[in-house]
Amino acid sequence: MNSFDWVSLHFACCFYLTGVILVIHLTHYPAFSFIAEKDFAKFHARHTAVMGGIVGPVMILELLTALILCHSYSLNWLFNLAGVVIIWLSTFLWSVPSHARLSRGQDLAEIKKLVRGNWLRTVIWTARSALFLLLILKTKIFL
Repeated sequence: MNSFDWVSLHFACCFYLTGVILVIHLTHYPAFSFIAEKDFAKFHARHTAVMGGIVGPVMILELLTALILCHSYSLNWLFNLAGVVIIWLSTFLWSVPSHARLSRGQDLAEIKKLVRGNWLRTVIWTARSALFLLLILKTKIFL
């Protein structure tokens, strides 16, 4: 792939993951509180299995392309990589343990902690997408 393709692929990953995180954060996670307690463990197991397949491969691709772009371009890509790394750290230090606790059953306090902790990922992905959109409009890279 040439440089343009790595940038395009990275932008696509970021925009895709921003859309997913917004839906999850604004609708799906808050709805955890409305699932009947007797159904919650089964619901949560399905949620984590499906979401892993929806976001896992794209998160890996986003990280790999961020590393490639950081190596190939100016140091501005280092800031982008830092955002991706913060998202990964937040995911594995906050969200994954929270989901592990929720896998044992519904816990309204844990659901609230999950939503609060998810703000960091939501803000970073959204900010990165907004900055990429500005870059696209400014440079007309895809227009």
